[in-house]
Amino acid sequence: MDFIKDLSEIMVQAYKEKGINPPNGDTHTLLSRYFNLKDKIIVPRIRNVKVSKELRGKILEDDYKQCLHHIKNRFKNGKDVSIFLSKKSIKPSQKDLLLYNWGIHHLHLSMPEKGKQFVERSDYLLFLMINDNNAYFIDVTKHKLPDGTEFSQQELLLIIKRNWPYLLDPYKYQGAFSLDRKMTDKDYSEMRKAGSLSLVEIDGEVYGLIGGGITTARTNINHTIKTDGVFRVLRNMEANIRENTKNLSSLLSQNGFKQIDSSFKLIVEDEIFYVINEKSFGI
Repeated sequence: MDFIKDLSEIMVQAYKEKGINPPNGDTHTLLSRYFNLKDKIIVPRIRNVKVSKELRGKILEDDYKQCLHHIKNRFKNGKDVSIFLSKKSIKPSQKDLLLYNWGIHHLHLSMPEKGKQFVERSDYLLFLMINDNNAYFIDVTKHKLPDGTEFSQQELLLIIKRNWPYLLDPYKYQGAFSLDRKMTDKDYSEMRKAGSLSLVEIDGEVYGLIGGGITTARTNINHTIKTDGVFRVLRNMEANIRENTKNLSSLLSQNGFKQIDSSFKLIVEDEIFYVINEKSFGI
C-alpha cells in the first residue's frame, strides 16, 4: 500500500488524457503543477459578463472591439476561451505571476484562426477576473508598456475596487494601517521576479494574497498548501487503514476465522479519490 505512488500514476495519466507531457519531478511536483495548470486554464461554462465602466468608456479600434465582443459571447454561451490564452499556458510549469499575485487573467485580443490552437499575440490584452458564474472584464491595455509593467498595473486593482469591491473584500486587512511607502508598478514587477510576497494598498486600504501569493520559487502558495494537504490526508488514510487492518486481523485470528487477503490501492473517479481492495475487485 503506497497511496503517494498511486497518486503519481494517477497524475501521469491525468496529464496524458489532456494531451500534455507530465512535468519532470516527484509526486508533489506532479500534483502542484496540475493545480497550476487548472488555475491558468479557464474551464468552459456559461458565465455572466460584467464590464467595468472604465472599459465601457474606452475607445478601441474596430478589430479589438470585435474581438472583445467575440470573447464576451463565448463566455455567455459557455464556449472555450482558452484559445485566447498565451501559447505557454498549457505548460504545467509555466508561471503566471499576475494570476498568483492578484488573481487576474489576461487574454490576447486576436481573432481565432481555423486550425490553430491559440490566437496570435496581439498588441492589446484583456485583463479579467473569473469565478464560477461571472467573468469580470477589467480593462484593455497595451501588451507591452515602456517600463515593462503591463502585468503589474495597480490601476487594474483600483478598477476592480471601484466596480466590484466584493471581489477584493476577502483579502482586505482589517484595521487602519497603510504600507510604509507608496509602491510603484515597477516595484511590484521587480518583487514578483524576486519571488517576494507583497501586500498592495488600493485607495487607502491594504490587501494581500488575492491570487494565492508567490513563493520564493515564484510558484503559487495555494498550490503548495493544497498539495501538502492532499499528501497529509493520504498519509493519514494509510495509517488508519494499517491500524484497522491490524485490529481486524487480530480479531479474525482470535475467533478462528480466515484472514482477509487485501491489497489497498488509491483510484480516482470524477476527481474524487477512493480506496479499493484490489483483491476484492479481482484486479
